[in-house]
Amino acid sequence: MTSMAGTAPLSSSSCAIAVPLRAVDNVQVEAREGAWTVRATKHVDADDRYMVGHFPGRTIYPGVFILESLCQAIRNGIGIDAAHWQLVAVHSLRLRKPLLAGDVMELSAEVTINEAGVVSARAHCLGAGAAIVASMLVEFGAERQHV
Repeated sequence: MTSMAGTAPLSSSSCAIAVPLRAVDNVQVEAREGAWTVRATKHVDADDRYMVGHFPGRTIYPGVFILESLCQAIRNGIGIDAAHWQLVAVHSLRLRKPLLAGDVMELSAEVTINEAGVVSARAHCLGAGAAIVASMLVEFGAERQHV
C-alpha cells in the first residue's frame, strides 16, 4: 500500500467502489509510522440522484452511505486497492443523529494495519453544529477466493 498526504478532491472515477456513488467530496491524510489519520467531507445534496426517496419530504443521508463514505475515504486516502481488499467486518456502527440536506459531514478516522495485513479503522462523523452523527469500528482484509 502507498500513503498519500495532503488534500485531494475526488471524481466519481477515482472512487474504487460503489461507483458512481460519490460518498466523499475530498480526503486529507496524515501519515505516521504504521498509521494514518484520514479526514473527509461530504456535502449532503438533496438533488443527488441517490438521495431520491431518502426520505420523501425530508432528505436524510442513509447510514449505509455513511459507512460507504468511510470505505471510500480509506481506500482513496491510503491507497487500498479495492480489487484486492474489501470490508470484512463492521464491529460497531452507531448512528446518533441524522444528516440532512445541506449538512456537511466531517469524517475522521484513525487507521492502522496489523502484521496479518488487516486494516482497522476507528472513525466518527460530525454533522451540523459539530454534533456527532456516527461512530464506527471496521476492518478491511484481502479478498478471499471462493472455491
